[in-house]
Amino acid sequence: MPDQKKTRSRSRDWTTYLGLLPINTIVHYSKKDHQKSFKDFKETHPDNKSEYVLLPETEFVVREF
Repeated sequence: MPDQKKTRSRSRDWTTYLGLLPINTIVHYSKKDHQKSFKDFKETHPDNKSEYVLLPETEFVVREF
């Protein structure tokens, strides 16, 4: 089974999306609100090799694939 592409925000739990990009994201990331959830997800999905992108409020990243 291919890696599941997931995203999470402060108001939602981990959700599977289209998987168009080889990443897992946490938008509006803060250690206070997401550190445990992020650690739990990584432990329960050890075969997930996709990159994790943690996006704090008002920040963005640019990636080329």
